[in-house]
Amino acid sequence: MEKTRATGRCLCGAVTYEVRGPLRDVIVCHCVECRRWAGSIGAFAATRAEHLVMGETATLRWIDSPESHRRAQRAFCVS
Repeated sequence: MEKTRATGRCLCGAVTYEVRGPLRDVIVCHCVECRRWAGSIGAFAATRAEHLVMGETATLRWIDSPESHRRAQRAFCVS
């Protein structure tokens, strides 16, 4: 897999991140949980934890995804 570098942030800019490795292709999910979290279908990419570098995270609120068989969590900026 080719090395990639991607950056992003929340809408207000309080939370930033950088991916220093490959990203999985974007997937579209129609499951009940993704639709409830997103208010629509979900479109997601992923990377390995060791490739993700988070900036300031004090404004993140982590919430368990109750129906996730992988014990996933989702983070939301509360700034």
